[in-house]
Amino acid sequence: MMEKIIGAFTFRKEVYQEVEKDASFTPTAWMIVAVVAFLSQFGAHAATAQIVEGVKNGWKKN
Repeated sequence: MMEKIIGAFTFRKEVYQEVEKDASFTPTAWMIVAVVAFLSQFGAHAATAQIVEGVKNGWKKN
């Protein structure tokens, strides 16, 4: 399974074709999508919070 996940993240065509035929991988794929979406939003929120804090402090070092 890790080989499929790594292959998907490295955009290997063979993995996408294999996963397309393997219906049992669907729940795992959804979990990966959910985790990546969460991490993306978490990072975006952290960056926004950093910018807001910088604006409040006049971009001075703490």
